Amino acid sequence: MKKSIETKRILIDTVKELLKTNYDIKIKDITDKAFVNIAAVNYHFGDKDRLIDIAIREILDEFKDEITTFAKAEHKSTTKTFERFLGILNDFVKNNRGLIRQLMMANTPDAPSLFSYFIMDIEFTSLINSKIMEMSGSNDQTESFAKLIILFSSVAMPVLFTNPDIFGKDGFSNGEFFNKYIQQLTKIIE
Repeated sequence: MKKSIETKRILIDTVKELLKTNYDIKIKDITDKAFVNIAAVNYHFGDKDRLIDIAIREILDEFKDEITTFAKAEHKSTTKTFERFLGILNDFVKNNRGLIRQLMMANTPDAPSLFSYFIMDIEFTSLINSKIMEMSGSNDQTESFAKLIILFSSVAMPVLFTNPDIFGKDGFSNGEFFNKYIQQLTKIIE
């Protein structure tokens, strides 16, 4: 039993590692890196796609936990808060390029999506909305929700535009571009 649990964990962790750079993961990629045979993947998960979906959900859960922890913390400067928030996002995108492409190209009905993981999560959305209200000093729910949508939209753009041909090899980690992006976003949200 313990060996079975360890094998499952190794397989999930292997896929999580592969998703950092690779979106077109083959079962051979998984088995070679995890030092198991194909039968182990099928035995524990049914198939490769189910294993990949589980790994993606774990990565997204970890990312959501990081954002939630950040949102629950006290922040004094709106500009610094947005800068740090977008820094967290930028690091996630930069360190999970394969995952991002996988999510954009997912074609299985059970595949997780960024939309369902973040925007459709009422508790998560309410937390972010209340933080926006607190930071902007506004009690206007409609205005706050509009800012929330702008913020979520600002999150989508770095994910969609990670093409190095557009933003250079560093994409959103290009300091000059990132600073201008933060300045413009902060003007809109404040």
